[in-house]
Amino acid sequence: PLPIFTMFGKGLTIKTFHVVWDLYRYHDRFKTAVEFLNDKLASKVLLPKIDRVFPFSDIQSAYCHLASNSQIGKILIQVK
Repeated sequence: PLPIFTMFGKGLTIKTFHVVWDLYRYHDRFKTAVEFLNDKLASKVLLPKIDRVFPFSDIQSAYCHLASNSQIGKILIQVK
């Protein structure tokens, strides 16, 4: 058993990705989801929230920022 109340008492969080894994199992659902997202992103109905962009040379700072859990949105690593 998972000690959920102890975890929450220490300020820990649980993050899961089961929806993504379910999509991989069902190829028709995966295709529908990708088409939906591509359409909404292309039409700018969905706009991803970008917190910060780090150059690849400063990846350690990006990790520290991620570990601080202070970001609101995605943290991107620029590789080019």
